[in-house]
Amino acid sequence: YWRLFDRQMLADKGVHITLVNPGGVDDVWDRDLFSVVDGDACDLPQYADHSFDLVHSNWVIEHVGDWVRMEAFAHECRRLAKRYYVQTPYFWFPIEPHFSSPFFHWRSEQSRARSLLKRRHGFAERSTDVGSAMRDVQHARLLDKTQFRFLYPDAAHHDEVVAGLTKSLIAVRDPQTH
Repeated sequence: YWRLFDRQMLADKGVHITLVNPGGVDDVWDRDLFSVVDGDACDLPQYADHSFDLVHSNWVIEHVGDWVRMEAFAHECRRLAKRYYVQTPYFWFPIEPHFSSPFFHWRSEQSRARSLLKRRHGFAERSTDVGSAMRDVQHARLLDKTQFRFLYPDAAHHDEVVAGLTKSLIAVRDPQTH
């Protein structure tokens, strides 16, 4: 993802990026530009409030777990920086991006798991058993606009629109624009 940005431009601006990921990150593009933290982005007590200039999260919140963990993740985004940018795929977009299948995410968990036992869907390989199928199904929990606005009440909210449909939701907090 970060390779989309011009490395020299980031270096010229004095940008340093801290990546937080459970288990760390193996393929860091540039060790001078990036620091890697093996951690849980839902609970980062080692950092004081406003420790960062910006929290940037692209398609992460839907992977942190249940609603309680989503609330914890959103709280950390709001706490760690005065500015944040959070983007997540939209539940009501007809194609589930993780499984690259139309309407897949609107089916019951059981139906999705059965489908994964029969064939691969997008990034999810064909599952070998019900347990792995259920873990894949529960790995991404898409949000609707009401849920997303609740999690980020102090943000300006925007839609990424594709073919006239909202594909993903974006929350931006920048005190300088308010």
